[in-house]
Amino acid sequence: MDWIMNGLQRDLILFENQIPFFVLCKLFDLIEAPNQHNRLIYLVLFFCQSLYPGAVYEYRTNRSSQEIKHLLDLIHSNWRPSSNDVYVDIVNDLPIERESRFIHSVTELTDANVKFRKLKSDSLFGVDFTKGVMLMPTLTIEDRTDCFFRNLVVYEQYFPNNRPSFVTDYVGFLDCLINSSRDVEILSQCGIIDNWLGDNQVVANIFNHLTDAVTGPNKHFMYAGIVDRVNKHYKQPWSRAMAVLRRDYFNSHWAYITFCSALLLLLLTVAQTVCSVLQVEVV
Repeated sequence: MDWIMNGLQRDLILFENQIPFFVLCKLFDLIEAPNQHNRLIYLVLFFCQSLYPGAVYEYRTNRSSQEIKHLLDLIHSNWRPSSNDVYVDIVNDLPIERESRFIHSVTELTDANVKFRKLKSDSLFGVDFTKGVMLMPTLTIEDRTDCFFRNLVVYEQYFPNNRPSFVTDYVGFLDCLINSSRDVEILSQCGIIDNWLGDNQVVANIFNHLTDAVTGPNKHFMYAGIVDRVNKHYKQPWSRAMAVLRRDYFNSHWAYITFCSALLLLLLTVAQTVCSVLQVEVV
C-alpha cells in the first residue's frame, strides 16, 4: 500500500497530468455533499504532505476553489515562503547584477573560511549569511525529491517576470552551491542535507540537472542579497588566508597542540634571553 500511495502522489504532481481544478470539484460533488470544496482542498494537502522535502506541513491555504488552477498550483501555493520568514530577501523592481545570481560552490566557500550551519526553521527557503556563517534549513533528499522539485520548477517557468519563483530560485541557489559529491558531503556533515539516497554523487547530479533549460532568476530573485554578501566575503584575501592556514597547518587537534607547544617554547626562550640580558646589565 505504501508503494501505491507513493506512486499516486507522484502522478498527481506531474505537470502533464494537471487538469482544471473545477473538474475535480465536480467529480468530488458526486461522492460527497455538493459544494464541500474546502474539504477537497484539505484532503489534497493532507494526502500530499509527505512530498514536501524539509518543511513542516501546515494547512494555511486561504484560497477558494475558484482561485485554484489545478493540484500543482494548490501544492505550490501552500509551500510558498512565509511572510514572517525574515531570512528571505525579496528584491522588488530592482535590476539584478550578474554576480548577484551566482555563488561559489560549498568547497570553494569553505576554502574562503565560510562555515555552514543548520538552521531550525519551518520554511525550507529561509537562508541567511552573517559573519562568515551560512545558515540553511535541513533538506531531506529521497526518491521523490527530484520529481517534486522538477515539476514545480516547470510550473514556475510559466510565471510572468514580476512574480517570484521561489522554488526555481532555491534550486538555482543549491545548483551553484553543489557541484560535486564533496559539496554534498560537507552539507551532510553540517546537517543541511539529509541524504536518504546514500550516494552523494547522485544528489549532486540531481541539482546539477534540475536547472537544465531553465531561464535564469528574474528581478525578484530571493537570494540576491545573500549572494552579494557571500561574494564580498569570498573576495576578502584575509578570509582565504585564514582558511588555508586552518586547512594546511591546523587540520587536527595534534596540530594545535604542536603549535601551542612550539609557541610556549619560543616564549620561554625569549623570556630566558631577556632575563639573561638584564642580569648582564646589572652586573
